[in-house]
Amino acid sequence: MATQTMTAAEQELANAQRARFDATIAGDVAALGRLMAEDITYFHSTGRVDSRASFIERLGPTPSYRGFASEDQLVRVSGDMGVVTAKVQLTQRNAEGVESSHYSRCTSVWQRRDGQWQEILWQATRLPD
Repeated sequence: MATQTMTAAEQELANAQRARFDATIAGDVAALGRLMAEDITYFHSTGRVDSRASFIERLGPTPSYRGFASEDQLVRVSGDMGVVTAKVQLTQRNAEGVESSHYSRCTSVWQRRDGQWQEILWQATRLPD
């Protein structure tokens, strides 16, 4: 896939997506509260569905998320709405400390609210190993 030439709004949205990934890895509840809309619907690749509150609660004091690496990312913005699609490699650590990773195709829908991007929907579909 060709590299996307992004507008300023698309770059801002791509940066918000990266910030949400980084906040998830760090367990930064304050940042997640700003980046994830209160009314977000979060569909995990396992089929589990979370709200912002349940997603943050499940992170706990030691988040299992270790990395998000995006490939084939496409960012689109129309007015106050934006969509990010990508193939994402997710790395997690289980309770025994063993890391594993898998790829998913992901769609993230964002809305600019009070001048900042907030994620309102995340949908991940796990790809075969």
